[in-house]
Amino acid sequence: MKRGFFGAPLARVAHLFIFLLILTPGLPAQADDHESVIIRCSASCDIVMARVSALGGTITHEYKNVNAVAARVSIGGRAALLTSEGVLRVYKDAEIASPRPIELVTVEAAAGMAPIMGQDLEDIISDLPADYNFNNSLIGATTLHNAGHTGAGVIVAVIDTGTTNNPVIVASIAGDVIGGENFVLDPGEPGATSRLNDPHGTWVATQISANIGFLFFSDRTFAQSVLAHAPDSVIPDFFPGLSLIPMIGVAPNAKIYALKVFDASGAGAPESRIIAAMDRAITLKRNFNDGMRSVPVSGDGTEDNPFVFDSLDIQVVNMSLGGPTLFAGRDLEDQL
Repeated sequence: MKRGFFGAPLARVAHLFIFLLILTPGLPAQADDHESVIIRCSASCDIVMARVSALGGTITHEYKNVNAVAARVSIGGRAALLTSEGVLRVYKDAEIASPRPIELVTVEAAAGMAPIMGQDLEDIISDLPADYNFNNSLIGATTLHNAGHTGAGVIVAVIDTGTTNNPVIVASIAGDVIGGENFVLDPGEPGATSRLNDPHGTWVATQISANIGFLFFSDRTFAQSVLAHAPDSVIPDFFPGLSLIPMIGVAPNAKIYALKVFDASGAGAPESRIIAAMDRAITLKRNFNDGMRSVPVSGDGTEDNPFVFDSLDIQVVNMSLGGPTLFAGRDLEDQL
C-alpha cells in the first residue's frame, strides 16, 4: 500500500481531505456565488428580465415608474449582463442602515395625557401658548399654524421602520395612521403598523402629526425646567398641581401612510427595497391623479392588519434614512 503524510495510507488522507472540505466554511465549493443587483434598462425591461432568467437569476423587484429591476444573479451572470442588450447599468444592491436617534432621553412619568383635536387643537395653536413647541418655533411652523395651515387634507407617506397604529400605545397620533404596506416579506415579520416594529418610524410620525397634551406635576424637575427655559411651551397649573405641555407636530392634522422597509430587528434594508417603497408611493399618487378612488382594497384598519390602498393623494414622502454615495444625484434612489 502506498503511504501518504506521516506514513498514513493515501486513501485515509483523501477521505480526511474530503471531510474537511465539507466542514470548512468559506471554500469555493460551499460559497454562494449569487449577489443582489439593481439593473437600469435603456428602455423596457422585458428583454433584460428574460436575459436574467436565461442566466439563472431571479427578479426580486420590477419597478413601475422607472426603467429598472432588482435581481439576484451569479457573479458570472452579472458580468454577462454588462454587455447584454437593453442593459444601461448594473450596480450592487447596497444595504442602507436603519435610522437611529442620536440620543434617547427618558423623562419622569407624566400624570396623564389626552389627544388634542378639533376646536381644542385650534384654540391651543392660536392662543395657548405662542411657542408651545420649541422645534416648531425654530422652523417657523408656529406662524403657519396661527395662519390656519395645519396639514388638513394632507397625506404623508413615511418610508421607515413602520408606524404604530394603536391609540393606547401611541396616543399622540391616534386616528392619524390611515394604513400601510410592508415591504419586508420575511415569514413572521410584523406588519407596517404593528407596535412590534422598531420605534423610529413611529417617532417620525409623531414629529409630523402629533396632537396631544401631557400633564406633568408642576413641582417636578421636568415641568420646572420647561417653565424656566421655554415658558411659552407650558401652561402652568392647568389643573391644580399639574402643568400642561402640548406636543404638537409640524402638521397636526395630516394623515400618515406607513411604508415599512426595515425589519423589526433593526437591521438595514437593501436599496432595492427602499426604491420599491418610493416607486409604490409614486404609483399611489399617479393612480389618484388618474381618477382611481381612494378606498381600502384590503385590511381591516387594525394594528396588525392595516388598510391598504391602491390610490392616495400623497403630497409628502418622508425618509429619515440615507447613506454615503460616490454617485450623488445620479443613482436611481437619488433620482426617484
